[in-house]
Amino acid sequence: MKYGIFFLDKFINKFLFRKKAVGLDPKVYLRRRERNFLTRYRFRKRVKEVLNAIKKYKNIQRIRLLDIGAADGAMLSVLNSELNLEKAVGIEPSDELRQAVNDPNIKVLPGYGEKLPFSENEFDAVIIASVIEHVKDGERLLTESYRVLKKGGLLIITAVDPFFDKIATFLGFKPKDHYQTYNLEELKRLFVNTGFQVKLTEKFGPFFYTLVVGEK
Repeated sequence: MKYGIFFLDKFINKFLFRKKAVGLDPKVYLRRRERNFLTRYRFRKRVKEVLNAIKKYKNIQRIRLLDIGAADGAMLSVLNSELNLEKAVGIEPSDELRQAVNDPNIKVLPGYGEKLPFSENEFDAVIIASVIEHVKDGERLLTESYRVLKKGGLLIITAVDPFFDKIATFLGFKPKDHYQTYNLEELKRLFVNTGFQVKLTEKFGPFFYTLVVGEK
């Protein structure tokens, strides 16, 4: 069943969006999330996993949260609504995606996760949801996340499973748009190598994602 849903999702993305589905085109990203029910479901699933992780490991009432690769701020907006964040800020390099932000209660700034424009010890939680695959230097991304987190702060990463990403790319259901993919063990090593204590690792789906939560 899981395999069938996975390939149905890829089939829809390929044939309904094939004219523009190249790389990380912001218009394609937003269009897919709006029109493809599987993409919407996948997005909601990631939000749920991130939200549950924050609730499980952070007991403080007013969290200062950074979303790296925030796109149009959709996930950040949901988290802010659910958690009543003290600070809800995202970083996004795409002008088009930042211009699509429509929630006045969040802020999405221009920038890259490998060079964050924030001071040390500024946030209680950092999330990197389906972004690390698109970054050239994953270790630098986590090092910067560690720097801006407070002591005891959380880093939450969701990432695509490398095996299914390779299958989808090989079959032509998606472009080869990832610099590097990470399985659970590789993500765990990356966390440990950059100073984090790993609190949780798991797979979730049915869309073959991995989740790792680390604490500074």
